[in-house]
Amino acid sequence: MKVSKMRKILLACILGALTQALPLSAIAVPASSVKIPEAKKSLEEGECAGMIKALHTALIRYKTRGGLYPTTKQGLGALVVKPLEGPQPKRFKSLVKPDALIDPYGNLFRYCLPGTINPKSFDLFSVGKDGKEGTADDIGNW
Repeated sequence: MKVSKMRKILLACILGALTQALPLSAIAVPASSVKIPEAKKSLEEGECAGMIKALHTALIRYKTRGGLYPTTKQGLGALVVKPLEGPQPKRFKSLVKPDALIDPYGNLFRYCLPGTINPKSFDLFSVGKDGKEGTADDIGNW
């Protein structure tokens, strides 16, 4: 018997035993306890935080390859195309696709070097759902 077939049989036995041992009410979740708007908000915030981490990593790779971070003026676009002005990286490779610069709310991620919150490094953040900088829904690398 193949391993995958044995796994399926074992899984079926375990699930069968669980459904016999637990009452249905222990498995089912009451509809009143599910809060869809909050779950969606949390999902968008989690996705945004993940995108910020990916951009943060790309910025570190940019510095490792090129010897410097992009300037605030060059912005995150320097991760996509080689900057035309300002300090030039020693070596350049496109590190992200253009759509990686847009947060789940449809706004461009913001980048400042040096950062206001991270003065020894950079600030990288989303202005959140409201699209306004400096409000409670901002999500950043701080």
